[in-house]
Parts: sequence; C-alpha cells; structure tokens
Amino acid sequence: MEARLRLDSAAKNLIGLDCQKVKWGTGSIIKLGFTSSIENRDTDIRTEHEILVSCAWRVMAGNCGLFTWRDVGARDEMLGGALNSLIGTKVSDVTYDPQTHDLFLVFENNFEFHILCDVANDDESDENYVLYSSFEILYVDFEGNVKSEQYKKH
Repeated sequence: MEARLRLDSAAKNLIGLDCQKVKWGTGSIIKLGFTSSIENRDTDIRTEHEILVSCAWRVMAGNCGLFTWRDVGARDEMLGGALNSLIGTKVSDVTYDPQTHDLFLVFENNFEFHILCDVANDDESDENYVLYSSFEILYVDFEGNVKSEQYKKH
C-alpha cells in the first residue's frame, strides 16, 4: 500500500482513542500520546499511538484559533491549560490532506489540534511529524515525502 494511504489509515486509527499525554518542549516540538484506555493517566505511561510534531501546529476551539507553536515560552500557562484539556478526551475525527500532509485531529470537547507541514529543509528538522502507530512508524520528511519504518523485533 502506498505510504500516503498508510499514513491516512494510521491517522484514522486514532479515532475513538483517548489523548493520554501531551508534552511540549522548545519551539514547535510537541508529542501527543493516545490509547484506548484512560485507566492510568500517569505521564510516563506507554501509549499505543504517538505523534511527535516538529513543524507548525495550532490548537483550535470551534472556529477560533487559541494557540500556536509560537506561544511556547511566551504564554506557557494558558497554552498548558489548553493542551492539558486534550488529556482524557477522545479523538472524534481525523482529516489528512494527501497533498500538503497536514493532519487535523478533532476531539470530543470541540478542540482541534492542527499539524501544518512547513519544515522544508533539514536544518530545521528531518521530519515534519512522526506517527508511531501500533504496527509501523510513518513520517513526513522535510522534502514532503511520506516514509515508513517497521518496528524492530527484539
């Protein structure tokens, strides 16, 4: 199956899963973790699916933009509140654009998390984002190519 279709399919597998963790760092780096169970909300819990974002992103509520990656460091307290409101909330819809590779996650609480591929050179990052699904690793590289890797068996 072509990599774009696999990415779309893996992203759609997030529907119905709970966002279990959100961690952000310097610049646009943010990681969201998803699982089918919210029994343990410990921040170190292993999640079934994760998205590591290195490109532009924004948090929306309805049609209103609340925060973007540019708010990291400037409005951390409010940004943290918005991002933490995703924890324990199910993904209700996912939209993947096969031309731009942008990925939009819609949550049951009417919040949305938009991933906007804008990394165009490897000085910024090697990938725009990486989706760690339960069966393979899919990523959009800085040239706009979707690539995949299989997990190594131990």
